[in-house]
Amino acid sequence: MNANGLIMTQQQYATDVLKRSNMWNCRPVDTPISATEKLSLTEGVQLGDEDSTRYRSVVGALQY
Repeated sequence: MNANGLIMTQQQYATDVLKRSNMWNCRPVDTPISATEKLSLTEGVQLGDEDSTRYRSVVGALQY
């Protein structure tokens, strides 16, 4: 914030999302998941309520 008002850049927004999701110190990668990974609705471990809420919040922020 400055005398003319609030200034927000894409870099600042991205930084805020990373900090909010506790990923600020993560190592960047070109592709965060294997391109050949098969996702399934019926296999694997489901996210708990808190994790699924956090996931939706971060995905929503990235879509914004």
